[in-house]
Amino acid sequence: CIASLKSQELVRDGFTILRKAVDESRLKEINNFFSSNLSYFSGNDPFDEFGLSHDVQNGILFDVYQRYPVFRPLAETPIIGEILSNVIGKHIFLYENSLVYAPKYHSTDVPWHQDFQNRPEEPIKYIAFIALDSLEEGSGALKIIKKSHEKGFVPYRTKGDKGHHTGIPEENYGELDLALMQTINQAPGDIILFNQLVVHSISPWSSDSLGRGVRFSYQ
Repeated sequence: CIASLKSQELVRDGFTILRKAVDESRLKEINNFFSSNLSYFSGNDPFDEFGLSHDVQNGILFDVYQRYPVFRPLAETPIIGEILSNVIGKHIFLYENSLVYAPKYHSTDVPWHQDFQNRPEEPIKYIAFIALDSLEEGSGALKIIKKSHEKGFVPYRTKGDKGHHTGIPEENYGELDLALMQTINQAPGDIILFNQLVVHSISPWSSDSLGRGVRFSYQ
């Protein structure tokens, strides 16, 4: 079945792609919610008292599953659960979630990195990245190095400002097998499901698209 094949891809390559996994009516509902509430996200959300405040300047809305019910069906997309249950078992924990985008007044450039690089003592996580916009080169498409999860955790550096605060040092880029790099374009509703240890990045922005995507991390 499709879930079994996708599970094998996830284990072998470190990622798998699910095309048109979210229906258009669900995407339209989220688009309407986002458009009508964008100004509200900056310093107005009462949930800021109980968790991370949204980082609107860098285009990160934290904990959207907990705050806004419209996002919950995305995290509960059946094919995600079917694949992950084959890989990590039936007890699946939603570890973290956010909506990410590129504010039109802010340049976005995500360096090569692994997710949660600074948490090697925790269980391995799997991230579902769900496109809300068309994501292509220069407008949010992920670049992924196939099979890079096999090397485990790699050295990283940190920076103190907000936004993407961990990444692989540039002097270590020579160790990356860029011959296995793939740029993965996503249409709205497509999902990339990947192992946190897969090395990935996003190229500098060259579009006025918000490049929105929702990410859910499971373990």
